[in-house]
Amino acid sequence: MGRRSSVRTETNSSAGYFDKVSSSVEWAQWFAFLNIALSGAIGIRYLIEYPRTAVSTLDHFYAIVSLIGHFGFLCFMFFLLFLFPFSFIITGKKAYRTTAFVTASILNIALLVDTQIFHYFHFHMSWQILRVISDFDRSSLGLNFYYLVYSVPAVIAIESVLIRYADYKCRKTRIPAFTKVLIAAAVVCFVATHLLHVWADAVKYRPITDQSYIFPMMYPMTARSFLAENSWITLPEAEQSSRRLMNYPLRSITAEKHPERNFILISLNGLRGDMLTRENMPNLNQAAAGGLSFTSHFSTSVSPYDSVFSMLYGLIPQYADLARDARIDPVLFDELQRDRSDIRIFRTGKPWDDDILTTASAGLRGFDSIVYSRTDDETVAAFMKYLAGRSGEKESRFFALLLLNGPLETVLPEKFHGPFGHGTRKNRTVSGMTGNLGEELRNSYRNAVYYTDSMLGPLFDTASGMPDTITIVTSDKGFDFDLVGKDVPHAGRFTYASLHVPLVIMGEGVENGLRSGMTNHADIAPTILSRFLGVTNSISDYSTGSDLTGMLTNSFVTGGDSGHTVIIDRKKISVFSRDGGYTVADRIEKNDTSKGKLSDDELKSLIRTENAMTRFISR
Repeated sequence: MGRRSSVRTETNSSAGYFDKVSSSVEWAQWFAFLNIALSGAIGIRYLIEYPRTAVSTLDHFYAIVSLIGHFGFLCFMFFLLFLFPFSFIITGKKAYRTTAFVTASILNIALLVDTQIFHYFHFHMSWQILRVISDFDRSSLGLNFYYLVYSVPAVIAIESVLIRYADYKCRKTRIPAFTKVLIAAAVVCFVATHLLHVWADAVKYRPITDQSYIFPMMYPMTARSFLAENSWITLPEAEQSSRRLMNYPLRSITAEKHPERNFILISLNGLRGDMLTRENMPNLNQAAAGGLSFTSHFSTSVSPYDSVFSMLYGLIPQYADLARDARIDPVLFDELQRDRSDIRIFRTGKPWDDDILTTASAGLRGFDSIVYSRTDDETVAAFMKYLAGRSGEKESRFFALLLLNGPLETVLPEKFHGPFGHGTRKNRTVSGMTGNLGEELRNSYRNAVYYTDSMLGPLFDTASGMPDTITIVTSDKGFDFDLVGKDVPHAGRFTYASLHVPLVIMGEGVENGLRSGMTNHADIAPTILSRFLGVTNSISDYSTGSDLTGMLTNSFVTGGDSGHTVIIDRKKISVFSRDGGYTVADRIEKNDTSKGKLSDDELKSLIRTENAMTRFISR
């Protein structure tokens, strides 16, 4: 008799446990569902703070669908990863619901904080971002969280109501039809969000793909390569949609009458900033003595594609893909063509290997000629032949862009023996090697730089003898020996050696001397336009850069790419990723002891950079 009683008690206890679990799970489903409305309401602020992406009815539809679908998904994950497993651990009704209430309140308050951070930085909250802003004067930037004084109690009050309402719904014998419709709508919105993004990514429809950064923890699907490989789609460039997105220039360009000029812009891919010495580059060093040299000049990116874009457009690289898709001509080319200048490009490389020239693809349609050559020698020879053919033309002016690869490739002609000792014939991995192999790579690089300089010597002599000719020499990016052969994250490649490059401006009317102010590639186009082409607009109408011949007061310069924002100051190079990640890629001042925290000034520069990233976006 006692045994039967014991079995019955255990059975009843087991049934009671699972009844409690079942009741908690049912309540949790309702509570998570109701939180979709609260988190979605908070998420509306992301759309208000970042309205630049939507330019058509389809774009606005996607924004609403992604809002519902994404926050519906987040609340479902809240149920699946937290509420459901804890229903087996916390069997007490009051304890379980209190735990759910506290957790949901904390998560929604964190969402409120994230909207404020996104408002100022256009980054989402992460441990790195919280660490960065934890020790500075937020009031100096206007970054405050005073609104939490009233919003936190409001969230707590709403969560209290949701708890009671979920309890009320659990007592109902059947689920209302409208609830089923809402749940189905949330599922449909989630699926539609990803399908629309797959389509937009496949056809490069930027008003939708640019929205993938708006909401936190959003990773929409992409299937461009899969769809293309199966011939389900083609890859047209969404030109008209991108044109509606980008507003460049902000105002019509006006220019005064000015002396006509010739321009030669030479970019030596891979040339480090410390190579401009008498030993390494005697010809350029001698020519630069009569011009203006910038000792703290930086490339805007480690990608030649982005760097050349900044030179031609005068914009930071974050606009590069948008300008390419929209096929918008750079203001520089528009003004040169208005001046009836003959625009030519001489590039070492293959026409189908167009990673650099597609940056200004729209402008290329107006070029008279693009000359591709296999080697730098052939590229320079083609340009010299072009100059010789123009010797009798005095009225017509020209703009020539030379893109050379010699320093980066570190490959020398077989018969050339440089002055810097034995070097490698091809790039080799420096890390992990023993002996003098690392030194051989450095010798090979310096020999390649020396050879490039000797090849350009006659060009500098010819240009110096041409009246009204401005010659500008710089580099797409530098060369970091320590990164050769190493597999480092992309953000880690924004080092001082990779970004610090020379810049020399030579020619009639250019003062001579050294300037130590911080500059970057986005300053080249506005300098040509305002200083030499007579453009009277404010530089901010068409560029994120400044005039190199003016007062250089910048305490920092910026760069990056479509996924990163890079801030370079005198001490270090800071890299912010679009998902909120932050890292110090390199410390310029080697005795810098800061532990990854930005000062007030650096945070102000981040805000100004983010504003510059949206200045030329249509509202």
